Amino acid sequence: DTNKDYVFLLSEEELINTAYGFSDKKDEEDSVRVRTACDFAVANNVEKSYSGYMWMCRDVYNIVAKDTDSVRYVAYNGKLDMVTDLNDAHLGICPAICISAENLQ
Repeated sequence: DTNKDYVFLLSEEELINTAYGFSDKKDEEDSVRVRTACDFAVANNVEKSYSGYMWMCRDVYNIVAKDTDSVRYVAYNGKLDMVTDLNDAHLGICPAICISAENLQ
């Protein structure tokens, strides 16, 4: 039996999808994209001052730009921000979950 459920990081394309409730503007503040670092994240080096910052998955933006050493992130205010150096370990993640409707029956 193959499980079709999966966990992933959202891409830039998904984070500007109005069908998911997000703003379609990358450079616009969007409270729907804002997250707060949980206690577990803080205990694992996400700084409180970085609360709300989270990595996005590596997507077409990076492939087209040939920018293989960096990724985009969501800023504290919900804006999709410029590429940043991968050396910044203080940003969090916000995993998304997709559950196959077949598995709910």
